[in-house]
Amino acid sequence: MAVPRLTLKLVQKITNSIYNLEVVKIKEYPSYIDKNVWIKSQNDEEFLLKFKLEAFDVEVEDMVTSMMQHLREGGFRVPYPIRTQSGETYQTLEMNCEDGTTSTFPFVMLKYIPGNTIFQSHCTAEELLTVSRNVGVYGGMLQKRLLTCPGKRAQCKECSVWYTENFSDLRETLFFVEDMQLRSIIEKFIDQFEVQVTPKLAKLRKAHVHGDYSDTNILLIDRTTVTTSRLSEEQLLSDLGVIDFGESHHGYIVFDMAVCIAYMMTQAVSSNACPVGVAKEVLMGYLQAFPLTDDELDVLFMGIVARLATSYAKGREIIATNSECDPNFVSCQSSKCPKLLKLMNNKGSVDFVKTLLSS
Repeated sequence: MAVPRLTLKLVQKITNSIYNLEVVKIKEYPSYIDKNVWIKSQNDEEFLLKFKLEAFDVEVEDMVTSMMQHLREGGFRVPYPIRTQSGETYQTLEMNCEDGTTSTFPFVMLKYIPGNTIFQSHCTAEELLTVSRNVGVYGGMLQKRLLTCPGKRAQCKECSVWYTENFSDLRETLFFVEDMQLRSIIEKFIDQFEVQVTPKLAKLRKAHVHGDYSDTNILLIDRTTVTTSRLSEEQLLSDLGVIDFGESHHGYIVFDMAVCIAYMMTQAVSSNACPVGVAKEVLMGYLQAFPLTDDELDVLFMGIVARLATSYAKGREIIATNSECDPNFVSCQSSKCPKLLKLMNNKGSVDFVKTLLSS
């Protein structure tokens, strides 16, 4: 994969000539896919310059811009694209690469939203339970707002195994799962998914979804309030934010919630909290703002284990095949997944969902 070679001088040239901004400071942010550079302007404004390293789909980019704008108009704290001097939301540029070649890269500049993510906030077990309820409500509010988002329903990366409906495709990656007991558990979950979920896909609602509503993309703008109190919807709009719409698409609503629960459960492992208790708080909060159908609740368990399995297996693949990746960054969430997959295997779908929905 070609990666642009960035320097302060080059970033200053790009921002000045294309955005009419004087940049005084830059810092590279880690990312699975894109090349992200935080920048600070001469006027102390903060932005994120995002270079796209994968295939760039104009229709998808326009849809994501529409989603962010629609959420902003609804009071949500989200990034938004800064238009170029010619009025465009994205631009392309031929650049030198780290491997000595040249390539053309699309890029966007986004308004930076300050705040620490849940992952960066190192919550205690008690704090995480409160955060989880607030995150659930906020996620339901977010999805409710996205139901009314105008614009095209662009599909992107339909074959991506990161899309839960494609969970069966993970079989091709299981070679990288060295723990044979864990591999067997994942294979069993894939078999169950094909029988219990795939035939039901036509009954599940689709809408514009964030695609990666998780602990690394949810901002605690006011850490004190979010970790200590169950907040009103008005307070949540002020004290929480969400970033990174790079996986946004028109997809299954319940699977987006499953992604959130899966990653909040990895935070539970880090915080020595009860993963099932954290999952329950997220779901109860979400249902408070945005009810799920019975069919959606029936597939929630499988959606959660699908993301946990995908996160771990794909993480192992990336580490094994990409010598330039940072293993600590890649495994920051996925290293918790084996413990959770074994927990979910022992608990089972019926008992898990019953626990989450119990009063």
